[in-house]
Amino acid sequence: MMWFHIIWTIVLFVVFLAIIRWAWSRGRRDEFREASHIPLEDDREVRAHETSRRPIDG
Repeated sequence: MMWFHIIWTIVLFVVFLAIIRWAWSRGRRDEFREASHIPLEDDREVRAHETSRRPIDG
């Protein structure tokens, strides 16, 4: 049973490192920069941004 805990801890740590790498990757930088400016935008611009990203039902 102890081996299970050791392996599970290592797996979770690797997953944690993968999430950190994904979050700090260069490809995500532009999207995070855009998201950081949302609170500064006019409400009409935010609503237009939200509606453009919603999936089309139908």
